[in-house]
Amino acid sequence: MGSTQSKRRKKKEVVRGLREKVRMLEKEMREMIWIRESENETHQREIMVYSLKERKWRRERKRMREEVKRLRKMLEERERREKYYHDVDDGRKWEWQLVAAGTRHRTEEEEEEEEERARRDDAVERWKRLYLAIKVELDALILRTHQGTTSPFCSLDILNLNPWRERLHDRSEEELKEKLQRDMRAKEETIELLQAKIASMEQKESKRERE
Repeated sequence: MGSTQSKRRKKKEVVRGLREKVRMLEKEMREMIWIRESENETHQREIMVYSLKERKWRRERKRMREEVKRLRKMLEERERREKYYHDVDDGRKWEWQLVAAGTRHRTEEEEEEEEERARRDDAVERWKRLYLAIKVELDALILRTHQGTTSPFCSLDILNLNPWRERLHDRSEEELKEKLQRDMRAKEETIELLQAKIASMEQKESKRERE
C-alpha cells in the first residue's frame, strides 16, 4: 500500500515537473516573439528614417541643380553683354583713333569707359569664379556618390540601390519570419509531446485509481 502511494506521489511530481517545463517553454516562446517583433519594429523605423533622409537629399540635389542652371544662364547673359560692350568699345576706340589722329592722350570719356569696362570685367570674373566653385562642388558630390563615400542619404537613382534595398528588406523580413516559425514549431512540438505524456500518465493514474 505504501509502495503504491509512493509511486503515485512520484508520478504526480513528474507530472508537475512536466507542466512546469511546459510553462517555461511557453514563457520562452512569448519572450522570443516579443524580441522578434521589437527587432522588426526597429528595422521598420530605420527604413522609414532612411527613406525620409533620401527624399530630403533628392530635394536638395534638385535645388542645387536649379541654382546652377540659373547661375549658368546669368553668366551666359553677362558674357553676351560683355561681348556686345567689347565690340562697341572696339568701334569707339577706332573712331577715337581717327579723330585723335594718332594722339596717345586719353580723354576723360575714354578713362570713364576704361573704368566701366574694368568694373564689368571684375563682375564677370567674380561670376565665373562662383560658377566654377559651384561646378567643382557638384562634380565632387557626384563623384563621392558614385564611389559610395557620401552619407546614407545619397541618391538611389545614381547608385541604382532601390531594387537592392527592396530585395534586402524583403529577404530580411522573410528570414526573420522563417526563423521565428521554425523556433515556434520546435517549441510547439516539444509542448505537444510533453502534454501527450502528461495526458497518458494521468489516464494511467486514473485507471489505476478506478481499479
